[in-house]
Amino acid sequence: TVSIYFVISNDRIIEVKLDNIMFERRKSLKDLKTSFSFLFICLILGFHINHISAQTVNTYLSGSGLNGPDGFTIDKEENLYVANWGNGAGNNVLKISKDGEISEFVNGLSAPDGLAFDGHGNLYVSNFASGIINKVNSGGFVSEFAKIRNEPLARLQYLTFDKEENLYVPSYGHNKVYKILPDGKVEIYAGTGNAGDKNGLLLNAEFDGPNSIAITKSGIIYISEYNANRIRRIIPKEGL
Repeated sequence: TVSIYFVISNDRIIEVKLDNIMFERRKSLKDLKTSFSFLFICLILGFHINHISAQTVNTYLSGSGLNGPDGFTIDKEENLYVANWGNGAGNNVLKISKDGEISEFVNGLSAPDGLAFDGHGNLYVSNFASGIINKVNSGGFVSEFAKIRNEPLARLQYLTFDKEENLYVPSYGHNKVYKILPDGKVEIYAGTGNAGDKNGLLLNAEFDGPNSIAITKSGIIYISEYNANRIRRIIPKEGL
């Protein structure tokens, strides 16, 4: 069974279960006959469907401590972690086991937004309202991993790791992308801080409300810009 989770704005998490599915990679989806939503999922995964015995959408969690759920991630044991952004006023991260048991994993945060695990099982949380990135070990102990200068205005968003476990986080408020080394040292990775659309070398380029980021296995970085309805790409050793 494959489960796909979606965060819904009215404090719900939707689970889509795809049972007994046989996948085969194909270059064409022209023979695919199924619902639009599942077609969209398959386009993302790059699969052609050979057989589906059942597909269902269920409300996986509603209410139950959710407060404007935003970023989430899954650990190696397939537990689900959900950041309660709470429209800028949330303060905790929930842990939901594979069996659906809900617990508060950590609290005392400042509008947690992005969540990401490193290779050692530590959870990193970006705080939208404080500009602080917290590190939470498997036992739930919280420490301050890094702090962005002019913290309250940074408006940190989602975050991700590269292969060397450097952490990257877009700053919606600063119009920059920060790189945080494994020892917690903060560097400006890209962006002048001015809102704009200028391409070029990393520190000469401009962003307008960067909010999400993803890195491919080959090191290509994609950044979405909320204000500009735009996606930027950084190719290693080239720039934007």
